[in-house]
Amino acid sequence: MNKIFRQVKNSTIFPVLAVLLLLIIINAIIQPRFFGFVAFRINSATFTPMILVAMSQAIAILLGGIDLSVGSAITLINVVLASMMRDSSVSVIGALAVGLLIGIGIGLVNGFTIGVLKLPAMVATFATSSIWYGISLIIMPQPGGYVPPFFYRLYKKVFLFLPAPLILIIIALLIWYVITRRPLFRYIMAVGGNEAAADAAGINVIAVKLKAFALAGVFTALAAIAVTCQAASGDASIGAPFTLQSVAAVIVGGIAFSGGRGRMIGAVAGALVFGFLTNVVFFANIPSLYQELIRGLIIIAALGVAILPNLKPSSLKAGG
Repeated sequence: MNKIFRQVKNSTIFPVLAVLLLLIIINAIIQPRFFGFVAFRINSATFTPMILVAMSQAIAILLGGIDLSVGSAITLINVVLASMMRDSSVSVIGALAVGLLIGIGIGLVNGFTIGVLKLPAMVATFATSSIWYGISLIIMPQPGGYVPPFFYRLYKKVFLFLPAPLILIIIALLIWYVITRRPLFRYIMAVGGNEAAADAAGINVIAVKLKAFALAGVFTALAAIAVTCQAASGDASIGAPFTLQSVAAVIVGGIAFSGGRGRMIGAVAGALVFGFLTNVVFFANIPSLYQELIRGLIIIAALGVAILPNLKPSSLKAGG
C-alpha cells in the first residue's frame, strides 16, 4: 500500500488528485445530498461534455501541439445535429453518424494543416476554428433547430445502474485504453516528446498526426452529442467556452504543455476539478457579479498547484 501511495505521490497527477479531493470535500459540505444517486446523476450529466473535450485536447497537447478549434468543432457538430434531427430514430441515427464523421473530418483537417503543411498548431487550429464557426453561422444564424424529446431524454436515463452520460465517458476511456495498447500511443508520445528524434527513428510523423487528430475528433464529436442533449437545440456560440477551459483542464491534470508526457486520467481529473469548482461557486451563493472573478482566481491557484511541482530548481534559479 505504501509503495502504491509513493508512486501516486511522485506522479504528475498527484497535485490534481489532491485538488480534486479537496473540492469533493467542500462540495460534500455545501451541497445537500452530494453523495446521493440523484446528485451523482446530475453531476455526471453536467461534467461529461467537459471531460470528453479535455480528452480530445489532451491528445493534441500530448502530441506537442494544441487545438484551439475544439470549441468551434463542437458548435459545428451541434448545429448540424439540430438541423438534421426529426421525430424518427432513423433521422437521429443518421445525424449522429454525420456528426461523428464531421468530428473525424475536422481532426483530419487539423492533422493535415499541422503535419503536411507544417503550420504551427496554434496558428493552424486558430484558423480552422474561424472556418468551423463561420460554417456554423451559415447553417444556423440564430439559435434554434430541433432535437427530438425522445433523444435528449435518453441523456437523463439510467442504464444498468449507470447514468447515460457516464456510459459516454466509459466508451471514450475504453477507446483510449485500446489505443494505449497499440503502437499509435507510443508514436504520439514520441512525436510529442521530440518530433525530430521520432522522425529520425523512422516514425511516420505525418501519419501519426493525422491519426491522432482524427481520434481527438471522435472525442470532440461525443462531447458535441452530450452538449446537444443538454441544450436540446442548436446554437452557433454553444462551444465557445470549451476551448480555453479544456486547455486549462489538461494542464491542471499534469499533462506537459510541451508534449510527450502525462496521462489521460489526469485530463479527466482536471475536467472534474473545473466541474466541482463550478458547483462550489454556485452552492456557496456567491453573488453572480463576483463568480467569474473568484472562479478565475481559483483556476490560477489550481494551475499553480499543478505546474509548480514540475518546475526544475534550475529553471526557478534562472527565472530569479
